[in-house]
Amino acid sequence: TKANSFGFLMIALMGLLPGMIRDASPQVVVGMIGPLLISLLLGAIFISIFSAIISVILGYSKELGIAIGLSAMYGFPTSYILCQEVSKARSKNPEEKTAVLDHILPKILIAGFVTVTISSVIIAGIIVNFLH
Repeated sequence: TKANSFGFLMIALMGLLPGMIRDASPQVVVGMIGPLLISLLLGAIFISIFSAIISVILGYSKELGIAIGLSAMYGFPTSYILCQEVSKARSKNPEEKTAVLDHILPKILIAGFVTVTISSVIIAGIIVNFLH
């Protein structure tokens, strides 16, 4: 980026998260920890199993398939940051880092955007029935 503002924008996006729970009391937050952890764990397990099976059918490695599937759980910008960190940690030189990033980033970002978009529409379609 010419303005070198990407890092600033990432921090700004992450800064929005605490505002979403500002009205919750400490008791409410503590009471939500157990169900939240169970939901996240079960979601991760079932997404991983399903993604591993589908990735073999589609010709991807199980590991990449699971990473693509789990992108629905952490969304953007976390998926972008994770791809950057994985490519940095698993590469021996800048060329290899670029190759790894070019291989995983588009798949994971697109999967995250598509799953969030589709699931939002499906969930909204279900919830709208309860509003009448």
